[in-house]
Amino acid sequence: MSPTFAICTLGCKVNQEESRQIAAALSADGWREVAFNDKADCYIVNTCTVTHLADRKSRAMLRRAVRANPAAYIVAAGCFSQVSPQEAAKIEGIDLIIGVEERHLLPQLLAEKAQGVMVGDIARAAEFTSIYGVHQGTERARAFLKIEDGCNEACAYCKIPQARGPVRSWPIAEVLQAARELIAAGHAEIVLTGIHLGAYGEDLPRGEDLEHLLPRLLALPALGRLRLGSLEPQHLQGDLLNLLKELLHNEKFCPHLHIPLQSGCDQTLRAMGRHYLTDDYRNLAAALRAVCPDLALTTDIMVGFPGESEEDFAASAAFFNEMKFASAHIFAYSKRAGTAAAAMSGQLTPQIKEVRYQLLQNIAHKNAAAYAQSFLGKTLQMAVEQELKIGGKKYLSGHAQNYLPLLLPPPQAKEDRGLLTVVTEKILNEQIVCKSAGDS
Repeated sequence: MSPTFAICTLGCKVNQEESRQIAAALSADGWREVAFNDKADCYIVNTCTVTHLADRKSRAMLRRAVRANPAAYIVAAGCFSQVSPQEAAKIEGIDLIIGVEERHLLPQLLAEKAQGVMVGDIARAAEFTSIYGVHQGTERARAFLKIEDGCNEACAYCKIPQARGPVRSWPIAEVLQAARELIAAGHAEIVLTGIHLGAYGEDLPRGEDLEHLLPRLLALPALGRLRLGSLEPQHLQGDLLNLLKELLHNEKFCPHLHIPLQSGCDQTLRAMGRHYLTDDYRNLAAALRAVCPDLALTTDIMVGFPGESEEDFAASAAFFNEMKFASAHIFAYSKRAGTAAAAMSGQLTPQIKEVRYQLLQNIAHKNAAAYAQSFLGKTLQMAVEQELKIGGKKYLSGHAQNYLPLLLPPPQAKEDRGLLTVVTEKILNEQIVCKSAGDS
């Protein structure tokens, strides 16, 4: 009988994509994947370190794996392991600790039953590592394609450069081949991901950048649609901004851009070490919406950065409301050892952060609901992703080209992973219920 493995993934979409690739490699090597709640011969926790809560969850999931089967082989992998290997090593029962760049060695390490800490110096990472190619489970309509890793920025609050190292990009020829394989496997949508996607190509020869990659991807035959991951505001200028304004007229290019804001207060943005101010962001949003009024603009925003006064927060909340984001990821500042912000005065209490978090959540929900309401009665393209049951009724769930979450009642087949044309009808549990465009 094949040995079994289970993976728990914490953190971002890049981590999720890397876990899928790990699973594909182990499956090809003769392992059989089971749920993390099941008994397995090997447990892999792909950790995150973006906040102190992520560190805590990473440690908790490692302990949970040890309890699930004390005889199992336990692997701590990913960002928390990269940054804090000795912290991971304190957890009794862990067999192997690897960082970001060692994950491609997992089949070999498991075969050898390797033991101990094997975490390399991420700052010396020089080339993009595609863990195991691009194989993904063919049940997914949306395929994530990681084309970049690392970050050369130094935002005052962020530990990710310590965990991911410098920018490394996958050459265009290899990205295109990977995309062809995903299209051939039947995936309806390709989502480009990276730790700092807008920096793609900084380490490659001239002509190897997003401006040259995106048109070539969109020209691939049989591509359903292309979506971009997070892009930092400072990268959206010049040639890239002009290209995006052109591509927003292309029906294959998803009219959805995730552009982190982090704060709507200029003083806080300066303290964070960000490379733009609110006027820059406002002008960028206006330029994009001028060519695509229905653009889904989504964002990340932080509350409780050290020294954020009531006036600073009020300014941030007002700007956040002004931008009318289609959705937002709101999070509280987390003190991270080794970052500039950790040594700053004016650290705020959890209680203040929670109040501010809730205030922004209220604004986010109001604006997201208004954006969703504006699409009722309209025709959209739905990429089917999974089957859900709500109130005892089955639905197919997925996303529109502008990332609105959609629900479609059967009889459409669960295995249909193409792009379905639907008409929106009503909102249910913050998702839009649709009908097939062919129904009367």
